[in-house]
Amino acid sequence: MLLSIRNFSPSVRAYLAASFLLGISIDGILAVLFNLYLLRLGYSTEFIGIVNAVGLFGFAGGSLVAGALGSRLGSRRMLQLATLLVSLGLLLLSSSGWVPAGWQGAWLAGSYVTIFLGQASFFVNGSPFMMGSAVTADRSTLFSVQTAVQSLAAFSGSFVGGFLPELLAHFLGRPLDDPVTFLIPIQSLVVISLLAAIQVYRTVEPRQMASPAVTDKTRPGLRMSWAGIPLALILLISFIRLLQVAGLGAVTTFFNVYLDTELHVSTSGIGILTSLSRVIGVPAALLVPRLTRRFDNLPVAIVGTLLSALFLVPVALVPNWLAAGSGYIASRMMVSVRFPAFQIYV
Repeated sequence: MLLSIRNFSPSVRAYLAASFLLGISIDGILAVLFNLYLLRLGYSTEFIGIVNAVGLFGFAGGSLVAGALGSRLGSRRMLQLATLLVSLGLLLLSSSGWVPAGWQGAWLAGSYVTIFLGQASFFVNGSPFMMGSAVTADRSTLFSVQTAVQSLAAFSGSFVGGFLPELLAHFLGRPLDDPVTFLIPIQSLVVISLLAAIQVYRTVEPRQMASPAVTDKTRPGLRMSWAGIPLALILLISFIRLLQVAGLGAVTTFFNVYLDTELHVSTSGIGILTSLSRVIGVPAALLVPRLTRRFDNLPVAIVGTLLSALFLVPVALVPNWLAAGSGYIASRMMVSVRFPAFQIYV
């Protein structure tokens, strides 16, 4: 993977560095601690579900707007805006401990939406920026390395984030369920997100898109027929994406809550399980180029989607931390296979 990254342009490497820093922050530390922080504040699982749903709704709506603005303003400007929005959202979230109780719920939801609006812009404009800045036409390698970097970042953040509340509780002499021990790590994410913004500002606007990969074996007649019906194509892809992420999205939202409240797993244990679910995506993503060269993108995306759903069955049916953790880890592994294959196909 390091050899592949060295072959990328400076702008792509800076983008991957920013993606790594945001992955540590949002997909790592915040993913482990945010819901647990809400629980320590005394909020119910219903409220947690609402806040996460609002955040995901903001991500969905923000993706549409970010894509339209990216085509007009340029992907680099939208990436800059994305990192600033994430930093602003984290700053607002970091100050939630000083917000009056009557306003705190709305403040938390607004902060989370702001973070996800930034994430949406970064996600949507990242791929065209990376392809336009690339010096290679190997799309499979580009997207696989991107997925591997994000998985490695999420692993690092999840692993460290799980231990931070316990370490802070010991250092500050506070109980393990004190919200402050969860808030302080979240406050540190503001600095990390600003470092990501600096990396994005080191990039340059891409001048041209990389040429399509020669390994794409999709039947031209089928693709041309859909190209004549843009709205139908958008609706089809949106529906497929909805089915792909619906189950995993629900599990991801409540996985740490389930481990904490029902299976009574420690915060460090939750961090370890979450980090393992992320790091398994690194070798899985790096295996995708070989799989797609042998089987093509569409079959790999289909099998990855089916297996990612199948592995969630133990999480839903077996009330045991080992079964839940194993199923979740296996499902995340298949997501790391499915995601780059599906991205390249569409």
